[in-house]
Amino acid sequence: MGKETDMEEEGKMPSLEEHLESLNLQGEEEEDLDFSEEFEELVKDVRWLALFRVHATKPFSHAALFSALRNAWAVAKEVTFKVLDPNLLLVQLHFLGDWSRVMEGRPWLFRGAVIVMEEYDGFSNVHAYKLDKIPVWARIQGIPEGLMRKRELAEKVVKKVGDPITIVMNEGKINPTPYLRARVWLDLKKPLVRVVPITLKERMKYLVQYEKLPAFCFFCGCMGHEVTECGDGIDSRETCEWGDWLRVQFMPTVPGRDDTRGGRGRGSGRGGGRGDGAEDAYEDMETYQRDDENSVDSQGTGRVAMQVTLLEHQDQKEAAISPLQEQEKKRPRRSEGGNDSNATKNIIRSALSFEESDRAQ
Repeated sequence: MGKETDMEEEGKMPSLEEHLESLNLQGEEEEDLDFSEEFEELVKDVRWLALFRVHATKPFSHAALFSALRNAWAVAKEVTFKVLDPNLLLVQLHFLGDWSRVMEGRPWLFRGAVIVMEEYDGFSNVHAYKLDKIPVWARIQGIPEGLMRKRELAEKVVKKVGDPITIVMNEGKINPTPYLRARVWLDLKKPLVRVVPITLKERMKYLVQYEKLPAFCFFCGCMGHEVTECGDGIDSRETCEWGDWLRVQFMPTVPGRDDTRGGRGRGSGRGGGRGDGAEDAYEDMETYQRDDENSVDSQGTGRVAMQVTLLEHQDQKEAAISPLQEQEKKRPRRSEGGNDSNATKNIIRSALSFEESDRAQ
């Protein structure tokens, strides 16, 4: 009675987990099933399993999420989803190629929010996984060449942004890009790093930009919400210290174009396909040419021109016939046997004319 009163005074009831911990076990409940010796072998049989959640404050539809992921991943084989909690889900892939593409293609975005994924062994407590880090490609702009030639120096620079996964560099050689590129783990509880301050002869701040960066707050710099959802939400973007300049701005790609082949589009021109961009349109104005039935032959005369010429010659011949000759042609004349010899000759002449016309074309 006193314990229940204490609970009521605290204003909360014990959770189900707490209630189970306080039970007095009886009978079969007292003896544990011990798989500890087989655990390592059991884990080896589990493949391509991952826990994930959507790092967002707004609710979402599980059906919409699963549909979006299936479309984005474009898996070769089946993918299976399971809902553990409203924002804790399990996914299993059934093909190594699909698994590699999904895990290496992180971070995946759903309606601007990042999907936090981590490989799952199939046996551990799912609630023990924090799911608070995502892998992101970062670019540290303008780093001095000397700091990108040695791995230990480059690693120190990258650690200012996040825990290094991969650092792209040519050790002992110059870097062909104006930035140091690395894949790092970003802690979702911390604000995005905007600059890396380095002191050599003088103190310099080097801008950090991120590829495929999800939605983040321009006021506090954390991912998972926007500036209108931070605090009272009345802060204007102009006064915020984070912004879209932290994102790597990729050039839009032109669909249906392959620059190495001079263009692959819908047209059948000799000078390259017809893309959808303005440059393609200007190029096609000069080089686009169709090889259809109206094209010009090797002598500079098209089929249409030849047909027009034949018609003109035919009109000239018909114009030279006098009215008397025209009436003479229309008057029926029959031979003694009752056959129209002139009609037969006209038919033969007409057939020859068609053959000559076809031969001319």
